[in-house]
Amino acid sequence: MNRRLVFGIGDSVVSSLATFLVGVYATRTLPLDDLGAYGLFFAGTIMLVSGLVGQLYFLPAEVALVHLPGDEQVATLPRTAIRGVPLTVATSVLVGLVSAAILGFDIDPALAVTAIGTGAVWPVQDHIRRLLHQVGESDRAMGISVVQILTTAIVLGAGISINATPTAIPFTALFVANVASSSVGLRIGRRRQRRAHPHSPNLRAVLGVGKWLVVAGQTEQIAAFLALGIL
Repeated sequence: MNRRLVFGIGDSVVSSLATFLVGVYATRTLPLDDLGAYGLFFAGTIMLVSGLVGQLYFLPAEVALVHLPGDEQVATLPRTAIRGVPLTVATSVLVGLVSAAILGFDIDPALAVTAIGTGAVWPVQDHIRRLLHQVGESDRAMGISVVQILTTAIVLGAGISINATPTAIPFTALFVANVASSSVGLRIGRRRQRRAHPHSPNLRAVLGVGKWLVVAGQTEQIAAFLALGIL
């Protein structure tokens, strides 16, 4: 139990370092208008999309698997993750368009596109790490976060060294980091399929539960996002 607690806390700390590192870069580099756009898109395509898709699909899917042996839950990861991608993409595009509309579409396209892309992959990585925690494999979840922070630092450094467009660097770093770290998690799931049978939670039942979680848990988050946009 102590080992799981240590790795659980470690994962939480390490996973937050990527956004902290990117936030430091954005604060020190972007002009004020672009920094405001970055903050709005981060609140929308990262925080809001993660909350919406997480509670609508990923969290209910995780609960639907909790009665299974740990190996079978992990073996199911590739299925639940991939089935959630169309929902994450659609939600991220929608929230991204709303964010751009709030800004009067006066925004650097590089920032908007990379933000939407990041929003599409972020909830998947969250889902992978949560499920690994759920089955007691917090060390693997922390390993995924380590891949995330290392990749973020590498992409930030590369972007700076080649003088890439500053508005494209923050979300590009997060996008690549989440794709890389999610790939590690999906590989864990596929390797586990060699010794455990993957399952497919009933999608209609999962979404049926999830819609009430969204109503109960995301109304305040949506209101906060819109208020930030007005400000």
